[in-house]
Amino acid sequence: MSWIHFHLLVNHFPIVGSCILLVLLIVSLFWPDPTYRKIILCLVMFVTIVTYLANMSGPFAEHQMRAANLIASRDAHGFIQLHEANASWTLFLSYLAGLLALIGLFVKGIIKWVIPCLLVSMLVMTGFAAWTSLLGGLISYPEIRSDAISKVATEYVVPRLQLGPGKKQPRKNQNQD
Repeated sequence: MSWIHFHLLVNHFPIVGSCILLVLLIVSLFWPDPTYRKIILCLVMFVTIVTYLANMSGPFAEHQMRAANLIASRDAHGFIQLHEANASWTLFLSYLAGLLALIGLFVKGIIKWVIPCLLVSMLVMTGFAAWTSLLGGLISYPEIRSDAISKVATEYVVPRLQLGPGKKQPRKNQNQD
């Protein structure tokens, strides 16, 4: 199995898993069974681990795609940078959810407060995971790109990602044609 296949395999678990967990967390608000809640917290830990695996395999998959000339267009390079940036945020939010789950599992009497906080963090993480997966799909499937998305990615976001924090983009001369 190549890194490309591995990345495609594991990157679906954070999205689908977090969507399922959102439903389970909402149910746990109305059905406060301790065993049910502990199972949910263990599932959050599983999603955190799989999110790490998806993030870890990304650079290796990118390297294999570049070596096989599967990334040819200028737009694809912009989407890769956007995908990586959003994947980092998704991983951070996943770590936050995993930390909350660990606290809920091992600190007695706090689980009733962890569940609502976990619901909020999983909701935000699910949004980031879905956006990250959309950007990942735009790398390999140019037919689903719109001109507007491509223009934003290549002309607005990518130059700012390349500049880094605290650096300003040079101004374009308005009088040039």
